[in-house]
Amino acid sequence: LAMGPADGALYVGDYIDGKVWKVDLSNGNQTLAAQVAAPVLGLAVDTNGDLYVSVAISAQVQVFHYNSGTYSLAATITSGIIAPRGLLKVGNTLYVADDGNQAILKYTQQAGYSFTGPQPMTSVNGPAQIAMDNAGNFYVAAAGGSEVDIFNPNFNFIHSCPVASPPGVAVDGYGNVFVGAGGQVLGIPPCPWITIHT
Repeated sequence: LAMGPADGALYVGDYIDGKVWKVDLSNGNQTLAAQVAAPVLGLAVDTNGDLYVSVAISAQVQVFHYNSGTYSLAATITSGIIAPRGLLKVGNTLYVADDGNQAILKYTQQAGYSFTGPQPMTSVNGPAQIAMDNAGNFYVAAAGGSEVDIFNPNFNFIHSCPVASPPGVAVDGYGNVFVGAGGQVLGIPPCPWITIHT
């Protein structure tokens, strides 16, 4: 899942058939944004509406350019990628939670759709997803370590919070941190866990 920062749409990656759907939350309309080789394990959308998709089976991140309601493949990032999962796009920086490398990888976007990297930022046991708060701190769902690892903006380790094999982590604009685990959504302030029932 990913939220479009510019349009507020919800982007949903289909694990089975490799389709990425864009959902207009104001009316529920769905449109096909992209089709990749299944499974889709991670999505990110930047402020221009461009879409980033983890394609683990082919060890790559595909970048789709958004223009007037349509998406077209603009770039494929393969350098250093083994098993990409979660993605985070901040400005001209793309962070990839790469389970095969057991690390968070950093790529820098140059002119157009050219990316340099990877620059390993930190080692993580089974990284599944990465998120960032308004202060620039990073939260990594470390499924292999059964924890959420928290790093400062320079990727210096702050602390970790235990949770069984977390598949994802997200931070809202208020600094609330949410983690998927065991069929639940958990919230951290930053520890202990608070279960949120819906």
